[in-house]
Amino acid sequence: MSCWPDSAPPTFTWNQTGHALFRVEWSSTATFDSGVVIGGGFRDADNYTPSPTKWLRILKLGLSTDGTVYWRVRTKDNRTLSASPPSRLLLSAAQVAAVSSPGPGSSFSTSDPPPEFSWGTNHNSGFRIIYSASSDFSTPKFLRSALYSIKTGAYTPTVLQWKGLYRAIAKNSPGGVVYFAIEAKDAVGRTSRSEAVSFVLSQ
Repeated sequence: MSCWPDSAPPTFTWNQTGHALFRVEWSSTATFDSGVVIGGGFRDADNYTPSPTKWLRILKLGLSTDGTVYWRVRTKDNRTLSASPPSRLLLSAAQVAAVSSPGPGSSFSTSDPPPEFSWGTNHNSGFRIIYSASSDFSTPKFLRSALYSIKTGAYTPTVLQWKGLYRAIAKNSPGGVVYFAIEAKDAVGRTSRSEAVSFVLSQ
C-alpha cells in the first residue's frame, strides 16, 4: 500500500478468530525495536482508523527508511501477548510542484497588473516562490516570505511586491530576465523545488 502525505488515514482491518483483544502497531523496523507508534489500547475490535495527527506520525516513520513503514496487529489473551507477521506500507516519494504559469519566456511590465503564478500542488501542503537573476538561484529572494506560507496552488503578487521584484532583480539582470521556481514542503516535512522558469520584467 503506497500512501501520500496528504492522503486520508486508511482503516486497518484483521480477522479476530482465536483471540480476544487487539491493537495495531507501526514501526520503522520489521522487528519493532525502535520508533513504534501504537494505535491506542487493546480492544475487542477488527479494525482501527488512526486520527489525522497519528497518521502523520506513522508516515514520518518512513523518513528514516526507504519509505517503508511496518505494521502488525498485537493480540492479548489473558496475560498472553502475541503479534501477527509484519505487513508493509510505503510512504510515496516527495513530489515537486509543477509550474503552470507564467510560461517560459513570458514578458511583463511593472505598469501592468501583476500576473498570477500557479502550479500543481502534487501532494504538498505549503509553498514559497523563489526568484533570482540566475537559474541556479545562487542569490535567491523570496516573494512574500521565505516560510512555506502559501497553502494553495496559486499566488498573485501585490503591486508593491511586483515593483520590488523589478528593483531587486530585473533592473540589474541582463535583458530584465527573472528566474523563478516553486519550492514546496509536504505534510511530513520533506522539501522540493520545481524546475526553473524565466520571464522578462521591464518598467
